Amino acid sequence: MCFISCNFYNGVTSKWSDFFVDLQPFENFCMTLTGCASQYPSPSEEILLKIGDSNYTLKMSDSTQNRYYIPLIARKDIASKSGDISIEIQGVKMPVYKIGTKNRETLRTLIDQSQELTEYVEAEKPRTLKEKLVEVKDLLDSGLITESEYQEMREKILDSNN
Repeated sequence: MCFISCNFYNGVTSKWSDFFVDLQPFENFCMTLTGCASQYPSPSEEILLKIGDSNYTLKMSDSTQNRYYIPLIARKDIASKSGDISIEIQGVKMPVYKIGTKNRETLRTLIDQSQELTEYVEAEKPRTLKEKLVEVKDLLDSGLITESEYQEMREKILDSNN
């Protein structure tokens, strides 16, 4: 509660590189009687990157630097789309960080548009034999394939597993 004067400043500092964005939310507040203080909350494990009408969930890849890996598809969108770019961070007082026009142009030239760093991309987990067979059975039960198509697909799955 402020009696004379209070000022609150909330924001996010960012450092963009060819593959990553580092984020540090901050909360500054000044009161006439007690002075100023700052807090630096940790951002969430996942953030939402919005590029025009496309959305990408970015996962924290290094918690010591609040660093998030930007997948290749998102970097290509940053470079090619002319719409707004923003980041939504859960659990902080300024949850939406919007990239200004001038910084968007700088960002487009900074990011790498040629390669994916596979160590930061979750590989698709191979499906088990049971999962494959259940999927084919579901297709049959829902009427999307015939009994003969089901039998053919089932045999291929069983043969490929040996």
